[in-house]
Amino acid sequence: MFRGIKNFFKIKFAKYDNNLIRELQEEHKKLLNSFLEIEQSLIEGYKHKPLFLLKFFKQEFLEHIKKEDNKLYPYLKKHTKNKDEIIKKEKEMEQILQTLEEELFSHDNTSKILENMKKLKEHLLKRIKEEETTLFKEYLKNYKI
Repeated sequence: MFRGIKNFFKIKFAKYDNNLIRELQEEHKKLLNSFLEIEQSLIEGYKHKPLFLLKFFKQEFLEHIKKEDNKLYPYLKKHTKNKDEIIKKEKEMEQILQTLEEELFSHDNTSKILENMKKLKEHLLKRIKEEETTLFKEYLKNYKI
């Protein structure tokens, strides 16, 4: 119940942020660089560095998702003409996020996460591509003061 009320207010008071898309794109680059750094440290055979980097990646990832959930999606739901399409895209993004979260956060064994890096990378790239090619353009197109 509280989630529904919270989402209602997020959408009702959603405001356009001139810097949001640029910030999200920069965060995408940082996330991908962090991910590549984890992969590289695995290739180089480090034992503890990938685990440390993975913890940092998880924190960055959660902060990024929170920003999208609080700023991007509520604005799109409020201002776009294609509300049904945005809701559909958001559900697709939630499914990808759920897969990523399961791989990143549900395993107590961090080495299990590191084994699944290829799958994680595919899901991360799919989410970023979808956001940047569809949702970000929709956000910029539907600027309302």
